[in-house]
Order: sequence, then C-alpha cells, then structure tokens
Amino acid sequence: MSCCYGRWRRCHLWSKPRFRGASEVLFREPAVLLQLGWAPVGSNGRHRHPDGRQEESLPCHPDTLRDALRRVGESAWQKAQEAGVQALYQRQLVRGKVYAVDGSGLGDELRLVALVCVSATRPIIVAWRVLSGTASEKGQEAQVTRQLVEQVLEAAGPDTISLLLADALYADGPLLAWLKYRKGIDALVPLPVDRLLYQDVQGLADAQLSEWTQHRYVRTVQGHKQIREVKVTAVGELTSWEGFLEAAATYEVPDASLWACLIHDVTTQETAQEPPMGLVSTRRWRDGFAARPRLLPPLVH
Repeated sequence: MSCCYGRWRRCHLWSKPRFRGASEVLFREPAVLLQLGWAPVGSNGRHRHPDGRQEESLPCHPDTLRDALRRVGESAWQKAQEAGVQALYQRQLVRGKVYAVDGSGLGDELRLVALVCVSATRPIIVAWRVLSGTASEKGQEAQVTRQLVEQVLEAAGPDTISLLLADALYADGPLLAWLKYRKGIDALVPLPVDRLLYQDVQGLADAQLSEWTQHRYVRTVQGHKQIREVKVTAVGELTSWEGFLEAAATYEVPDASLWACLIHDVTTQETAQEPPMGLVSTRRWRDGFAARPRLLPPLVH
C-alpha cells in the first residue's frame, strides 16, 4: 500500500480550511442556498447577466445568512454532517479501510478534529468535530476520536476501518486498546521518546537483542527526487505500557501486547544526530521499514 497518511498530510485539505473562500461560494450560489431552505431572488437571467454577477441577483446579504447559521444548533449541524457522509458511503465514493485522525488549530480559539479516509487517491473527510476554547482530549481517553470512529462505523458498517493512523498526540493506551479489542481496528502512531516503551526498544537495540537493518528509498518533495537512508529495528510482544494493558484487561484480554520500532534517518550527519523516530502499533508488521511509509511525513519533516 502506498503512503496513505503521507498523501493526507501533503494534501491541501490538511492545511487550515479556506473558510473565507467557502463562505463566498455559499453566499453566491442559489443552488446551495436552496438546500438550506433559502429562496434565491431574481431570475436565471439576472443571475447569469452578460456583464457578470450582479449585486441584485444575490439571494441575500451575507450578514443575513451568517446570522441565520449562528442560530442553527449543534445537534442540527451533526445531523447534516451524518446525512452528507452517509450519502458518500451509499454511493461508494469512500474506498479503502485505512483512515487517519488528527487535529488542526483554527486560530487561537478553535480546533478541528477530523477523521479521514486516506486509502484512495484523494483523502476524504468522513467525520469531524470543532472544539472551542481550551477543549482537549488530553486526559479524556480520546472521547472525540471515539465519537468520530463510532459515527463512521454506524454509517458504513463495523468493518469499515482496518487501520487508524494518527500523530503522537493520540498515543493513548486506552484508545489503542478500545480500537483493537472493542472495534477490531489496528492503530499505528508515533511513540514519544519519553515513553517507557520507547526506552525499552532502545535498550534492546543497544544490548544487541534486536537487530538494526539499513534501507535506502527515494522520496519526492515538490517534484524533486531525494535518496534517503534509514536504519530500523523492531520488537514485538511488548508489555510495558500499563495504561494499554489495564484497558485491554477490561475487554477480557489478559495477554495483550504491542509492537514497536525505531527508525533512524542516517542520510546526513545532521539527521544521524537526531534521536530515532519511534512507532507503536497494535498490529505486528513485517519490520520497521514496512510500517515506515504509513507515517512518512513525521519522519521527513
């Protein structure tokens, strides 16, 4: 499978959404406004004026629409989101079972958390939440992420997602256990260097109890090919993540374990001085190099 998560991270959808451009389209298109219950003023002749779009052909003043949208409740927006995504699945426009979740700040006050199908040629956002103020999933056992996953499984079926990719913010033991043992979804996330699991893998490698292998590959950045060189080591059956094990025990899985690897970019002397990147997964991969492409952007940026 190609670099699914990489396509998602590199896609323009990953950057901050262009709300201004979206609002301009919304305010100017009668076809869109009709779906919201607004009646466009003016005939098609006025809307398609030979001299271009005329002010009098606009359905309403943008401020009027903004005021109306502010009065729409959160539950109503949620129903609209679910209905729209349901249509995507019904038309089989969402293909593949590899998904990614991550958050993006919207200014200083808002944060968008989105669940995205990254298996296809272009990423497709299938569920999202906007968190306000200081709202965070930290210490909340990733409740927002669980809601997004539940929403998609309810819309498309229990076997919709096979692998969930995320950044280090979602290296949460209870979340990984819930995904694996309650929903049957494997997860692959970066492993922070301050985690005991990371130190275990590093210690085994230093003691030559796990083997380092060296690999070369070509990456393309803005149309330019670059040769990269990495050393990887991987260890399975790890049981030093207490939060994960405790959560797994609640699902009656007494022998839960994790797979982890270290990926060290040794292309240059500068990158070789950096600590290796760690990955942890509920799935056992063939080796660290096999897991590397799924989370390529954090490795190379």
